[in-house]
Amino acid sequence: MCVICIHFLAKIILLGAYRWKTIAGAQ
Repeated sequence: MCVICIHFLAKIILLGAYRWKTIAGAQ
């Protein structure tokens, strides 16, 4: 796995978790 791929995957996971937490907290 290339470094860029790992960085990109980590960013997507972090963004998804942050958005999920925000949606769950809003309700």
